[in-house]
Amino acid sequence: MKRVIFFLDISGEERVVVQVDATGISGGIPDFDDSAAEGNETIEITLNPSEEYGGGGNTITANIVDNDSPPTIDVVAGDNATEENSEPGVFELDLSNPLLSNGNENDDEDAIFNFTIGGDATRGEDYNLVLVANNTERDIIGNSFSLPEGTNTARIEVRPIDDNEEEVNENVTFTLNEGEGYELGANSAELTIEDSGRDDASNVVGVQIIESQGETNVIEGQTTDNYTIELTSEPTSDVTINFDTETTQVESIDSITFTPENFNIKENVTVVPVDDDISTEDRTSVISHTATSDDDAYDGITINEVTVNITENDVPGIIIANGNNFSIAEGAAGEIYTIALATEPTADVNISFDISDDLEAITPITFTPDNFATPQEVTVTAAIDDEVEETEFQDIDHIIESDDSVYDGLSVQPLPIAINELSFDNIETAGGFK
Repeated sequence: MKRVIFFLDISGEERVVVQVDATGISGGIPDFDDSAAEGNETIEITLNPSEEYGGGGNTITANIVDNDSPPTIDVVAGDNATEENSEPGVFELDLSNPLLSNGNENDDEDAIFNFTIGGDATRGEDYNLVLVANNTERDIIGNSFSLPEGTNTARIEVRPIDDNEEEVNENVTFTLNEGEGYELGANSAELTIEDSGRDDASNVVGVQIIESQGETNVIEGQTTDNYTIELTSEPTSDVTINFDTETTQVESIDSITFTPENFNIKENVTVVPVDDDISTEDRTSVISHTATSDDDAYDGITINEVTVNITENDVPGIIIANGNNFSIAEGAAGEIYTIALATEPTADVNISFDISDDLEAITPITFTPDNFATPQEVTVTAAIDDEVEETEFQDIDHIIESDDSVYDGLSVQPLPIAINELSFDNIETAGGFK
């Protein structure tokens, strides 16, 4: 009797039809234990007709019982929000196990969550909602958000907006609706927005700054951030706020003028990082503010600084071109590849080459901040010897030295090469001499 061994990958399918030529199937039908909560599934196996055993067409059906459960999500209220110091309130989403993408491991789309927001606080006037999960933050637009597979915790932050009006504390309720890929536990919670107790009529002289997410974070060349600025009391004359930025780190910001009529209308300040080609570490930059006015109370008033956290986007390294399938031969002309730097250095960068005796010496090259992006040629020539050898495979290592600490000693990729033997090394003449 013939034995046919077969494997079935049925993940994510409700039904799989498999046709085999065999006189029988020994043992059970293998299944695959995945992590997707996808319900029970079936397999149909049909035996094809064959001259060896005749017949065919018979079908058996096997049931696969899923052993995975979708996560249960509980909504838990954490800290309350406070207007006075712009502390956000928190709704925690506690997942009993990591999230699946819409309950299906073959679905590349993020799971979608719909929710209902309520309470006597007004969204957009008293607070904004921000999703914090997987080390990222993003504003929630509308009444839904998404999370990728593998997420095991997330929170909804209620970011308060101080409206400069003395009022009673207000509440916010968050209710998570049913959806695919998860079950609901405690699906609703409530927290309070505590009022600052500040009233326009109190005439507290000051300049209030509120950062969009409690801090200002940007990625060089990719993202911006913003904060708002306003006066806390009505001035007797126009007040102009000037911004001082480190122009090598943050783009300059135009001044803003408040009048006695619009003093309490928040002005949005956009922070744009300077995108250069220089590799540095992640860093901070400070934005300072000065006020000028004919109102002595506001002229020269002390204003808080804003610290900008900047994430670097330039990765140092070398760019090698013409280096694919690099091959040289003894006695042949040298082969050429090119090198350029991936980012602008702050000082000259010297590159030397660590090679074996099978290669001719390679002259070191130097890049400057002015020519870092211009490729320089490197010629690789095989050394000629009289040894009979097979094709050799070696690496050319690049040694980097610089007064730029980012580039000095930087480890970069070696270039793999093949060295082919000179043809007459393998030819023996009569008498055993070459």
